[in-house]
Amino acid sequence: MTIAVLMENTLKAAERLAKKTREREIKPLKLDIKAEVPSDIEIAMAQTPKPITKLAAEIGLLPDEIESYGKYKAKVQLDVLKRLAHRKDGKYIVISGYGLRSAVIASGVLSSLL
Repeated sequence: MTIAVLMENTLKAAERLAKKTREREIKPLKLDIKAEVPSDIEIAMAQTPKPITKLAAEIGLLPDEIESYGKYKAKVQLDVLKRLAHRKDGKYIVISGYGLRSAVIASGVLSSLL
């Protein structure tokens, strides 16, 4: 193999990796639509959180970059910021409140981001 062929193979591998990274897909949890509007506590108790290891894999974190605290919580190492510095910044939205109005606003904002 010549150096040119090796360089071409390296370029192809990098392009495949970049394409795979861009195609990453986060799968939302399923919703159970009710005829009557349930209370906030009923909504919270009806949903099962996604395991943190599955969510971490969906967003591109490596298993050794998270420190799990149970099934649904984890700490993320700061080194991840350096490794993922080439990625575009995400969106961070905090919705605080109580009641149906907050739930409607949250679902509207989230659906607009997907």
